[in-house]
Amino acid sequence: MMKTIIMKKYFLFSLLLLISIPAAQAAVNFYIVQVKPVNLEPGETTLMNITIKNFGSDYSTNFRAIFDPYAKSPLMPIGPQKIFVSNKVEKGFPTIYFGSILQGREVTLSLPVTVSKNAAFGNYLIPVELLYRNPEQQSLKDIVYFGVKIAGTSEINIGGLNTSPSRVYQDEDFTLYINLENSGTGNAKNVKLNLEFPQGISGQNNVELGTVDRNGKTQAIFNLKSSSNISTGNHIAYAILNYTEENSVKRQVKLPFDIFISQRGKIDMEIAGLDTSPKNLYPGESFTLSIQIQNVGKQDATAVKVDISPESSIRGELTSYLGNLKQDDTSTAIFDLQVEPSAHEGNINVPMKIIYKDETGRIGEVTKEIYLNVSSGQRSTSKLYLIIIIVAVIGAIFLWRRRRKTTEEEI
Repeated sequence: MMKTIIMKKYFLFSLLLLISIPAAQAAVNFYIVQVKPVNLEPGETTLMNITIKNFGSDYSTNFRAIFDPYAKSPLMPIGPQKIFVSNKVEKGFPTIYFGSILQGREVTLSLPVTVSKNAAFGNYLIPVELLYRNPEQQSLKDIVYFGVKIAGTSEINIGGLNTSPSRVYQDEDFTLYINLENSGTGNAKNVKLNLEFPQGISGQNNVELGTVDRNGKTQAIFNLKSSSNISTGNHIAYAILNYTEENSVKRQVKLPFDIFISQRGKIDMEIAGLDTSPKNLYPGESFTLSIQIQNVGKQDATAVKVDISPESSIRGELTSYLGNLKQDDTSTAIFDLQVEPSAHEGNINVPMKIIYKDETGRIGEVTKEIYLNVSSGQRSTSKLYLIIIIVAVIGAIFLWRRRRKTTEEEI
């Protein structure tokens, strides 16, 4: 009987204990009441301020907080994850406790964090683990959550532009290529590009580019024309970009850029050098004539060829094709020729024409002349004498060997 009474008392005591523990736990009740900032960007570094309030009927001591204990969010603490509340004691509170949060009081936890550069856009629920003791000095743990939104800001800029052809002249069709780059932290959606032209430029002026991702690039192409009376030099145009950011905010950016109208210079062809191989020319001999042609003008030349019209004493290939010759470039016209045996000693006049097309396709022509010096025929005569001597020597050797053989046979 006594044993039964003792067991009943133990059961009632245990039941009371089980009931009192949750009551004690419920007496301290924490909630997050404010978080700043709540809008973040990938790659951003900021100070998170998390305000927690004790809505319970009891105080807590030894308060600590662990930010994102599972480390699964894109927010990375700079330094330790655990935050301690100051040891300062509230007025009128027993001094044997520290890190205390009284009933109805708030505490702000400050933690520097970095947002992952590769964080996906969207809403995140970040856990904070709270560790503390209640008035009965029981160690308790709660997990509370706060929300943040990660959405980047788009920054679209002109990364470069070029034209085809590379030089734009008056009264000319050309293509404009504009390279755009999104250097921001967010995607730009529904990107539309409109151009404002200076007077004298006309053509296509708008294009839809869709979405330009963060760190992404795209290219806009416009077919344009310059008027015949547009002034040469630099002209300012504007690229007007309209797009929508990740947070549904619509933005417009107006970016200036330059279109340069070049002045068509004249094509000026000059002889930059002259050479023959061999150096000395003799009647009856072949030689190679090399003429260096330089475009010293202010415009590129195409389909360049050189025609020479020497006197009848020189014959051979009279046309050399050089192809394209840009301004300040040099090319060599090569001719394989021969001096007629009847050519007289002295200078021979060789008229020449340099024929080309300019950048508009018009044919141009430059007339020049050069002189070739033909030496006397002594070199040819000397060669003839040398050949005769060699033949005579070979013949003498042949006769000597034949006579010697005959003498040996007679003996």
